[in-house]
Amino acid sequence: MTGTLTLGDATFPVVQAELSFGRDEQGHGWSFNVACADADLPDEHPLWARTPRFYSELAPIDLDPIAPLSNQKLHVAAGWSSREPLLCLYVFEHDEVRNADLEFGEFQRGEGPFTLRATALVMGEPMTLAIDTTLRYVAP
Repeated sequence: MTGTLTLGDATFPVVQAELSFGRDEQGHGWSFNVACADADLPDEHPLWARTPRFYSELAPIDLDPIAPLSNQKLHVAAGWSSREPLLCLYVFEHDEVRNADLEFGEFQRGEGPFTLRATALVMGEPMTLAIDTTLRYVAP
């Protein structure tokens, strides 16, 4: 897996990046999972020994599940829907991601480039969040 997740001034290597579309008894939506390994940070850095994870669980975001993902762009302003978080980042606890710009590049054989630019609230403090990786689509 290649790619990075940058949170503030810390850059983490991406070890897994997947997207799937699913359904449950409450509805349907998109599930992201972008997991990271440790960053090479000094012991005194506030994110030392942390492994962030960007995710969503059946988020009802406006991305067409039938259309190809290639070259789609999407803005998700709110961090929450009426019932649950849309996009989340886990660092110390489950925090919301807001004002997110998502862009999917040219997908081939179920994977393609993915970028995200957003603000993450980490322990209540806003931090810039950037993801640049190859995303794998996992069919339901």
